[in-house]
Amino acid sequence: MIDNQKKMEEVARASVNEVYEKQVGRVNHLMEPKFIGCSYEDQSVSIGFPILEWELNRVGILHGGALGAMFDFTLGILTRFYAGLNFSPTISLETTFLKSIPFKDELIVKGRVVYLGRNITHLYGEAYIKSSGKLAATAKASYMNIDTKK
Repeated sequence: MIDNQKKMEEVARASVNEVYEKQVGRVNHLMEPKFIGCSYEDQSVSIGFPILEWELNRVGILHGGALGAMFDFTLGILTRFYAGLNFSPTISLETTFLKSIPFKDELIVKGRVVYLGRNITHLYGEAYIKSSGKLAATAKASYMNIDTKK
C-alpha cells in the first residue's frame, strides 16, 4: 500500500509540474495549480487553485467555465493515475454551483473515484473556498481510458 501511495503522489506531482514545464501559456498553466495531497486508500487527490483576475466573470467572481476547468484538471490527474498513465479524455463533466468564489481567495478541489472500470472511470469532486472552508461547488465526471501503450 505504501508503494501505491508513493506512486500516486509521484503521478499527481508530476502532472502539476508538467503544467509549468510543458504547458506554458495554456489554460492549465494559467490556472496556477498546486499539489495539496492524495490518498491511494481513499482514491482521492486535492489540488489548490488561486482565484486570479483573468478567471473572473463580469460581476467579479470566479467564472463557471474556469471552475469547470479546475475540476477537469483535478479529476483528470486521478483518472490518469488509475488508467496507467494512458490518455484519458473527459466524456462528461457536470458541475453544480453552490457559492460564489471571490477573487484573491483560493479554491481547494478534491476529487475521488466513484467507479473504476476497465474503460470508463466515474469521479466525484468537491471545491472548497480556502478562507472559509465552505463547499462552493460539486462535480460528477466520466473519463475514458484509451490504451496508448499498444
